[in-house]
Amino acid sequence: MKKTLIAAAVVAAGVAGYYFLKPSSATQLDFPELAYIPADTVLMSAQLTPLDIVSYLKSLGLSPEMYLNPEMNEVYSQLAAESSSAGFGIALLQNYLQALSEPETFVQKTGIAAQTRSLTYMVGAAPVIRFELADEAAFWAMFEQAATNSGLASEQQNLNGHSFRSYSLDELLAGTQLLVSVERGWGTIVLHHSALSESHRAESLALQQPASNLLNSGKLQAMVKQYQLKADGIGYLSTEQLAQALTTTDGNQLARDLQLTFSEGLPETLQVWHTPACQTDMAMLSKTWPGLVMDAELVEQAPGKLHMRSKMLFPTTSQIALEGLQGLQGFIPASLNGGLPDSMFYMGLGAEIS
Repeated sequence: MKKTLIAAAVVAAGVAGYYFLKPSSATQLDFPELAYIPADTVLMSAQLTPLDIVSYLKSLGLSPEMYLNPEMNEVYSQLAAESSSAGFGIALLQNYLQALSEPETFVQKTGIAAQTRSLTYMVGAAPVIRFELADEAAFWAMFEQAATNSGLASEQQNLNGHSFRSYSLDELLAGTQLLVSVERGWGTIVLHHSALSESHRAESLALQQPASNLLNSGKLQAMVKQYQLKADGIGYLSTEQLAQALTTTDGNQLARDLQLTFSEGLPETLQVWHTPACQTDMAMLSKTWPGLVMDAELVEQAPGKLHMRSKMLFPTTSQIALEGLQGLQGFIPASLNGGLPDSMFYMGLGAEIS
């Protein structure tokens, strides 16, 4: 007889949390800023219903000691000493962690709105993070303080009549830049490279909409319908787009960006990815396992409060995989159920075969 014990998880009340939030809109997927996310992005995460981040941080009960203890400070100091670029990154991280641990002053220190929406995605190879802002000056000050502490100078640049700041990370990786911009009440942070085009930079800074994007492509609407997702928060990792990037030279923006890294041609170890056989295999795998899909639902529990639920899906069209998964049995072990500290996430994975 075969018995299988699968993942068991207990999420304490502090993690699920109760949040003070604005009412959820019925038109989250019509949110205008989605027009700046390319439809071929490899990954995306969006908080589309405004979240009271201050109340959220309070529910987690974070403290400075969790991030800024003597041992971690020693590690930070060693890393920061390597270069001004590294020092800038460490200073920025420390400032942000400090702000996270002090919810009452979070907005004052970061400029991020107390009731905020956020977007994380890729424009080709460039990671992009965006927040709704309440105080643009405080947002800029967070970066300038890190630059001052590390001795790294910022450069004021202009693109299509829009001013933004560039922080050179050449000492870490030649040509790499951290771009920071404020436009339409949003703060945008981009890890970019000087080899990428001006048009690419404009899309990364959310100054120019990609021709095919998440607002006009219908991709999110189809995903929500197919997987029955809630749209307060939504995200995904696309194996289809990842396969295109690895097996083609121009299948998507990430593939084109990667070619710039190999200006003298693909290394021999990577050439196999571009063979017809590998392209066929990767296309089959990405169709069978299209990636990771997740959502978040904000459910009102009492006036002015919401309780958040979320799910993470690994969809597949493989009948063999589905038949195997149907035989799994799961439960929450007694060792993880009860007597657990608040504000913690617990997960167990085990198997018993006999």
